[in-house]
Amino acid sequence: YMTPATPGSEGQAGMMKQMTTIMTLMFGFFTLQVPAGLTLYWVTSNFLQMAQQQIVTKMTPTTAGAGSEPPIPSVKTSGGTTSTAAVATANGSSNGAKGDAGSDDGVVEESQSRSKRSRRQRKKK
Repeated sequence: YMTPATPGSEGQAGMMKQMTTIMTLMFGFFTLQVPAGLTLYWVTSNFLQMAQQQIVTKMTPTTAGAGSEPPIPSVKTSGGTTSTAAVATANGSSNGAKGDAGSDDGVVEESQSRSKRSRRQRKKK
């Protein structure tokens, strides 16, 4: 479940191990200083959160690699052809689709023409 170690991260791994140990000891110290009900709540809450995380992790599909973008879904257009560019522009990523049938040039032009019309209407008033 963990990200594989990269070269030169041995120092970082050592620091993480040390922080885990220190935080565990601090948690133990804090639980001795507060009422037992709060300690029981903290421990129970942590176990439930760990179980929830395990369930979510198992349900989540794995991706091709860290940092990779999810695939762009295909949709049927009115002409019966499949277009991924329209979905990409709807999601905000062009993915190199400039100039294609689904590029955002038309959306920008429509937005500009709407703003021009509204300016003209305001001037008329």
